[in-house]
Amino acid sequence: MSYETARDLPSFKEMEIQLKAMKLVKFLLPADQKGVPKEIESKLNELAKLIDDFYEKFGERHWIFHDMLNVDQVRQAIDDNENLDDAELRLIAMHADPDFLRRVVMKCNGIPALRKRIPLVEKARDDYLAGRYYSAVFILVSVIDGFVNEFENTHRGAHTRTPEELSRYDSAISHHKGIASVQNIFLKSMSVTIEEPIYEVYRHGIMHGVAINFDNEIVAAKAWNLLLGFTDWASAKLKAEKPKEPTPTLRQSLKRLAETRKNSELLNQWKPFKIAPDNQAFKNDNVYVVSNEFYNAWRSRNYGKMSSLLSSMNRSGREKLMPKLIREEYGDHGLIEFELLSIDHYAAAGTDVTVRIKLDDTTTRQAKIRWLYEDQDGEIGNSMKNDGNWKIVMWGFSFYKEEI
Repeated sequence: MSYETARDLPSFKEMEIQLKAMKLVKFLLPADQKGVPKEIESKLNELAKLIDDFYEKFGERHWIFHDMLNVDQVRQAIDDNENLDDAELRLIAMHADPDFLRRVVMKCNGIPALRKRIPLVEKARDDYLAGRYYSAVFILVSVIDGFVNEFENTHRGAHTRTPEELSRYDSAISHHKGIASVQNIFLKSMSVTIEEPIYEVYRHGIMHGVAINFDNEIVAAKAWNLLLGFTDWASAKLKAEKPKEPTPTLRQSLKRLAETRKNSELLNQWKPFKIAPDNQAFKNDNVYVVSNEFYNAWRSRNYGKMSSLLSSMNRSGREKLMPKLIREEYGDHGLIEFELLSIDHYAAAGTDVTVRIKLDDTTTRQAKIRWLYEDQDGEIGNSMKNDGNWKIVMWGFSFYKEEI
């Protein structure tokens, strides 16, 4: 079942119900918060319209609105270009941005069936940025098939999924012009060789050597777009299978509203900053402390300690299994020494640490490793509130690149 508009999605309907309740008791809100319900309603309306406008403009060309899209850039692509070809070039540019692709790799790390395929995703990224679009498409289609096949115990690849079963979940991909529409293209059977250029991810034709002229940036960008569509599908499916939390009481809703406002005020005060070893604050930084804990644990092969420092998105549902998984990942790579080179606090809940390591095989490697600030419930928090802990999210050995 797909949804006709973004407003038909369960999360939008639920939010609208909560907004109506807030408006009825607006008089109970503190003076500085009386405008909050209207602000939330405005942002909800903007997002719903953006999703619908996106599919109105790009749906016929089979693009999916996934959660990694920059909403401001998407709005510009919709509003600033009357020519659809020019607007599509903006979508392609979003998917071709190196920083965007770096974050795609990070997102793959949060899904077990994708994590082991990160080396392939990285090869696809490198080929894509180098203009080897044919290679990137082949790799990404195989990653999509393999990841979807492993995602559930039923072991069914992406090519066996019906459009209906992919679009039944609470996600922007479930718009009727979203993943269901793209899946029809993905599944399209071809038996006669097509020599003309194609601009869609025709899995059957590409993988079976029937559609032979797909070496272009449009198909390659759409392959990335489809991979992210399937990751959103996996996330939405997992969310749907979790026991539903009870509807919060009015008192709880008002308390959360006040906390949200306070958190927003703190975030407005926060500014990004970087520190290096020559800065006196470097070794006093909390991320420096936990980074040292992680690498000292690696050096002493304390996989249980390493596991305890992992983000909840990596450990969720696998807490007892994680030390074993870390041993499998790091067991053949003994750490001799390490050096933290810089700490980049790019957000109140996100920090990149550049580290150089020396292994027992004498190789030296370097990586930029991301840490997230999580609250006591394992949700992304705000380090300014000082009510949580820094947790590593890019934990796999594949992130460490050998130096030349």
